[in-house]
Amino acid sequence: MKKRIKILMIVSIASLLAIGCEKDVSKKNDKPDEANKKAEQVVVSEENDIPYLKTETGEIDYTNIDNSIIDERYEKVNKKDLKYETIKKNNDRSDEEQITKIIVAEPLRDKNYASILQGYTYFSEVNPTRVAYDEAIELVNKVLPDDIVKVKEEEDTDVNKKYIFYSSEKGNFVVGLCYGYEFNENNEEELRKDIIVGIDYLREV
Repeated sequence: MKKRIKILMIVSIASLLAIGCEKDVSKKNDKPDEANKKAEQVVVSEENDIPYLKTETGEIDYTNIDNSIIDERYEKVNKKDLKYETIKKNNDRSDEEQITKIIVAEPLRDKNYASILQGYTYFSEVNPTRVAYDEAIELVNKVLPDDIVKVKEEEDTDVNKKYIFYSSEKGNFVVGLCYGYEFNENNEEELRKDIIVGIDYLREV
């Protein structure tokens, strides 16, 4: 099952890790090829800015994320400034939301969702956190709208993850909470539902 979990997480995260964040605007004298490449850049707002670390050569390391920045964002966040935007491409169809069709998670198969709040996301396979369940819920409440109402909770036992569904005037949201593990006295890995190592956010589109 662990191998399946890794495969699913790699597939889920691959699209996110492929997204860079470049803030420079293309110059007027860009060559056509360069202009076309920049036209396909992804426009990322601060709430969706994933704080990748850099290598010793200064290049962005898409396999490592700075959790200290995410921790600080939770401490300083003003949810009134959050727009719950999805990733959008900077091209002629800039209003088109990049929809994530979740086909591996049984609780989410019947609708389309898009990733949001990636700047506040702890990816369990890339930059896991480790907090108590109650603390994870407190973090969620710091960023989701004040008027959220819990609709239901479902678990995906294949990936040991809980999905919490919320309704709000600003949309319908799903929070994914990945459970942690600990080794027991027999050196066997045990699932800990009271420990959360991953927190991610989706909005129904």
